[in-house]
Amino acid sequence: MSLSTAQDDRGHGYQAVPLPRRPGDESVLVAQLTRRACPRPSRRAVLYVHCLADPQVQPDLAGWYLRRGFHFYVADIRAARSRTREATLAEYFGCLDAAMRQVRQAEGNRVVLVSAHRAGALIAALWCRSEEHTSELQSHHD
Repeated sequence: MSLSTAQDDRGHGYQAVPLPRRPGDESVLVAQLTRRACPRPSRRAVLYVHCLADPQVQPDLAGWYLRRGFHFYVADIRAARSRTREATLAEYFGCLDAAMRQVRQAEGNRVVLVSAHRAGALIAALWCRSEEHTSELQSHHD
């Protein structure tokens, strides 16, 4: 998988992770996913759902998880919003579904924690609770 490298304002390395669409998905809205990889081998991850109003992720938050053996992913669901209208919950949920598929299936993480704050936390909680999306949240066993 090809990853482009991005830097946050303190020089911490984040990688942009492309999110493939499912066949038949004609949505024009796609979440953006970035990650900081844990320096040691791990199959655990955190999916942090970005707040809609705040484009920054506190570097100490990622560092806290990295030191404990978790890869740190950021799902920026602000990309789900069109410039002409607000996104629907279904569009936000679709973005989170794509991010979770990538973190679990393509990246091979067996344990994924969901973390968020403010509006991102509300959307994440509703997504975690939604019956339509529980297949993306359930554990995958070998």
